[in-house]
Amino acid sequence: IETMCACLMDDIASSVLSVVFYTLVVAMDSDNSTVHILQSPMDTSVCLNSTASFYCSTSGHSVVWRVNETRINYFPQLVLTISPRNDFVESNLLVPGTVKFNNTSIYCIGVNFDGSKLAKSTPVQLKLQGPPSPPPNLTATPLNETSIKLTWSVPP
Repeated sequence: IETMCACLMDDIASSVLSVVFYTLVVAMDSDNSTVHILQSPMDTSVCLNSTASFYCSTSGHSVVWRVNETRINYFPQLVLTISPRNDFVESNLLVPGTVKFNNTSIYCIGVNFDGSKLAKSTPVQLKLQGPPSPPPNLTATPLNETSIKLTWSVPP
């Protein structure tokens, strides 16, 4: 089944209202066999204002993502793709590296055709990395007119 969907996004801070159209494609089959997660998402660390990418594939017919136990349709900042293949479905979830999503628990759920069977991946974490701390005891020693020697202590 291929369905055109619209998502209304309201950015209160900038008073911008936008509509994003996306196509949801779900493979359909009468087979109600057991669902398995074929590839789970992995823990990811990104710098502030970068985008984290999570991948999941399942033997099910569709993929549902959860962020801190909430379905992702409650987070308009997230971008989701679902791609049915012959024997499996794969999905990518893009999460912005913002403070709102720091230390977020994310997992995917594979679902069979009629929703009667599920498989849940192990939850993974999105962690934001800040700039490193300055090196302790940093000193600069002049060597000549164009060179200096930098030394510092090993961080604890």
